[in-house]
Amino acid sequence: MIEIALPGIGAVLGVAALRRGWGGPRPWIVAGWTLIALALVILTATAGAWGLAVGASAAMAAAMLVLARAGIAEPGRETRSPRAMPTVTPPRWRWRGLARRIAVFLLIVPVGLVASAILAFGCDAIARRAGWVEADSLALALFVQPVVWAILATVQSMKEGPVRMISPALICAAIGLLLWWPL
Repeated sequence: MIEIALPGIGAVLGVAALRRGWGGPRPWIVAGWTLIALALVILTATAGAWGLAVGASAAMAAAMLVLARAGIAEPGRETRSPRAMPTVTPPRWRWRGLARRIAVFLLIVPVGLVASAILAFGCDAIARRAGWVEADSLALALFVQPVVWAILATVQSMKEGPVRMISPALICAAIGLLLWWPL
């Protein structure tokens, strides 16, 4: 029990050091993060995943208390009268803009999902050809698919216009098909 309690207290003290460095001296912030990281490493080494969960929970609870106290201590803001509130005009919907938004959604969600699934199946196939057992290769595919989909959605979102969003999905699917294809 003591092997979990002491590093857990260290994680809480790390949060306190972060609070001390909040808007103040930078060494307190470095010390806080170092203390939290050290406590979590010790907890993981001594108690495994359970120790990591306990230490992370203790640090998060301490951070929640620090933020709650800061929120309560913060003086209330003045509110403006309803007359002083700015008015917002709802946007006019144009068919072309709606079609563009639908195209962007379709390219990122279903097309990106299919492209990332093809790449995941390709990783599964290459792992099986390398001698991995079925459970391990399937676990690899289940890991690769959401990670690749998130990366692909990010890359597609940075493109200008729906037409340029097609090529990243095609490249992803092509790589997956090349991995999937037996040599």
